[in-house]
Amino acid sequence: MGHFQRIGIYTDGKLSWINEENWKRKPAYKSDTLVSENWALNNELGIELLLEESVCCEDNIFLRKITIKNLQKNSREVRLFFNHDFHLYGDGIGDTAIYQMDHNVIVHYKRARYFLIGILKANNKKDMVTDIDDYAIGYAERDGLKGTYVDAEDGVLSKNPVAQGTVDSTAGISLQLQGSSTKVIYYYMTVGKDFKDVYTLNDTVMELGPEKLLKHTEEYQRNWVNRQRIDLSGLEPRLVDLYKRSLLTIKTQTDANGAIIAANDSENIQFNRDTYSYMWPRDGAFVSIAMINAGFPEFTKPFFRFCKNVIWWAGCLLHKYNPDGTLGSSWLPWVAHGEPSLPIQEDETALVIHALWKYYEATGDIEFIKEVYEPLVKNAVFLWMTTSIQMIFPLKVMISGKNEGEFLPLPHLLFTEDFSQERNSAV
Repeated sequence: MGHFQRIGIYTDGKLSWINEENWKRKPAYKSDTLVSENWALNNELGIELLLEESVCCEDNIFLRKITIKNLQKNSREVRLFFNHDFHLYGDGIGDTAIYQMDHNVIVHYKRARYFLIGILKANNKKDMVTDIDDYAIGYAERDGLKGTYVDAEDGVLSKNPVAQGTVDSTAGISLQLQGSSTKVIYYYMTVGKDFKDVYTLNDTVMELGPEKLLKHTEEYQRNWVNRQRIDLSGLEPRLVDLYKRSLLTIKTQTDANGAIIAANDSENIQFNRDTYSYMWPRDGAFVSIAMINAGFPEFTKPFFRFCKNVIWWAGCLLHKYNPDGTLGSSWLPWVAHGEPSLPIQEDETALVIHALWKYYEATGDIEFIKEVYEPLVKNAVFLWMTTSIQMIFPLKVMISGKNEGEFLPLPHLLFTEDFSQERNSAV
């Protein structure tokens, strides 16, 4: 699925990528966090790895701490290679990758997406230069070229400093390990919209050290997920662990502007040339209700604001949206049985209103309800159909007790009537 970002080990004249069959792998997380503890073992090479990985809780920095253990009794050199094949904006056209000597880093960029890669042999650095020992930047998936990861097969990279188009890069680092000993290195990636962004974050890694950033993220996640004292004593430990990890995972799938993403995976691309990286109002509403019940109602407010901003002029939420609020792809028709049809799933709008009511029940936050009432609640439920709209979308469901010509685009009036009463009494 997607494009591999490879990690390879070269020692005793042999190269092996850890996704290959001769590795044993066991993924895991540290308790109450999304900081990984991924274990990998290659008996043929006599190498054991522990990868502790996370995204920094405050900045766009991916952190990876790798503990390398030499299982053999003799001293030897071990080289690690990291291959990157980003396909920025999803198409792999017009990408650029460069090696930047001043900081000893690799940067991939296209338009407003920049990725800076660095590797450190120690947590603390006196200078602002990483410890990358070797590198190669080149072309992938064109003219029969597979990518620069092939260049690592002999343990030495080409040091080509730039490529543009469909590109990839490989960074290498060399270690001397005594027999039956371990060493730690830090791989990191900073992400931004321009060079200034990624270099500023690179300075943060250098100044604070990746170990401190990892520990801070671990502590933040553990404190966040445990701040609501819900009694879980009746559950098995594995279910408690799954519950807490689910809360943290939901947090990672929620955009800063409120879009709750259905799923960030690439499996759907293989057969449908699309992804699930959209905000479905239905999915977002179900997730919001779950988070409210779990004791995190404040978490859902950006989602309702997102819905307030994207609700269609006809008084309903459409099929799905991109995280930036633009309309997503859709398989719903605008014509059904020879007549114009709204390309909607009615429960998507209804469930958002229902979820908002659950938020109010949990918090009593009438000020927030007032904020979203006119643009979201009233717009969604009380759709006063003009003649021109009726000609385009002749909806058949009438509001009971209302005058002819007034239509309801969703079957969930009850919660809006409650909201209206609460709002009027407050105002």
